[in-house]
This record gives sequence, C-alpha cells and structure tokens, in this order.
Amino acid sequence: MDLDSSVRAEFCGHLQSPLNPEDFWSVSPAWNSDIHWISPRNQERFRLFEQRFQRLGLAALVRPWLDLESRVVMDSGFTVMRSVCEEIDLHVDWSQASNQAFICLTPLTDHTPASEEPLVLLSFTFGTDKICHWEAIAETAAAQGQLVIRPNASFQYNRLDQTQLLP
Repeated sequence: MDLDSSVRAEFCGHLQSPLNPEDFWSVSPAWNSDIHWISPRNQERFRLFEQRFQRLGLAALVRPWLDLESRVVMDSGFTVMRSVCEEIDLHVDWSQASNQAFICLTPLTDHTPASEEPLVLLSFTFGTDKICHWEAIAETAAAQGQLVIRPNASFQYNRLDQTQLLP
C-alpha cells in the first residue's frame, strides 16, 4: 500500500520534536530489540490518528470480510520505532478473533540495515464494530496503548495496573 505523502509528512513532523508525555505514551515489550510503541494518551491525540486512518481508506479494504453492524472501527493508532533487532519474534496477534480485527503497518521512514536512524512505522489496529468480538480483539488491541476505542465507540483507558472505561 502506498502511504499518502501528506499523512507521512504530518507524522514525520511530529517525530521531529520531543513528545509531550501528557499526549503520548510509550511501551516496550521484553523482546531482543529496542522496539517501542508510541500511542496517544488522550482523546484529542487519538482523533489525529483516527482522521489519518479515515483519509487512508483502510476501512473500505477490509469491510467485505468483517461481521459489522454499520462501520469499521479504528481501535488504536500508534507509531512503532526500533533501531536494533537481535532476533525475530514471530507471533500471532489475534488467534481467537475470527479475523474480526486487522493491523496495518507501513513505514514512515526509510531504513536500511546500515542506517543509524531508527525505523519508524505507522500502525493502526481496526476491525468490527460488534462488541461481542471485543474480548478476543482486546487481548492484543487493548494492550498496545493506554487509550483504545471499543467497538461500541466508548474509550478504554488502560493504566499500568488497571483498565478504566471512559464515557
């Protein structure tokens, strides 16, 4: 998929300045890499990702394969950064979700093995708007950031030690 150059420019512009910890949250898994996810921490920043998701037209690509009430929902949006990866971590994100959720990862930066700049990917998780599928989808989608939107359009705020639903 070719990424709209204006969307790429908008996100790369954000990466040039220090991120405000009130706006963004970062988490790194215990992998053999310096990979980390940077996700919105508030609804205003979440909406920035959601607007770009809509502009890219990703929902139309998966709509025919989803069990929907009315619309495809972007559960979360974030950037993924890494400069080092010592070994592959092959995994399945949604083994029990019956193909009701997807992840789109696309490069924001050019990266070669000899590059000193980190690889930066734009990532969206998205899928069905039926709440009956959320438990299986949430195993991955709800763990990748502090703020996700559930299929019923309610926000879910994930703290390090607990989960809180927002109106």
